[in-house]
Amino acid sequence: MWPKSVTALLWGLVLSISLTLNINKLSPLARDVDLLLGVLLGFSLWAGTMVYCYSRDTARQANIACLKVFLVSVSLNAYFVLI
Repeated sequence: MWPKSVTALLWGLVLSISLTLNINKLSPLARDVDLLLGVLLGFSLWAGTMVYCYSRDTARQANIACLKVFLVSVSLNAYFVLI
C-alpha cells in the first residue's frame, strides 16, 4: 500500500503541474483567470492522478502509465518554450 501511496502522491504533483502549464500556455484568457483556472485544474488533476494510481494493481504499473503521460507533457512544454 505504501509504494502506491508514494507513487500516487509524487506523480499527482508532477503531472498536475506539468499538464496545468500546458493548458495555461494554450489559454487565451486573462492572467487572473489563468491563475484561478490553474488552481482549480491543478487540484483536480492531482486528485484524478492519485485515484488512477490507486486503481492500478501495483506501483510499477502506475509508474509506467504516469511516465508515458509525463513524457508527452514534457515534450509539449519544451515545444511551447522553444516557440
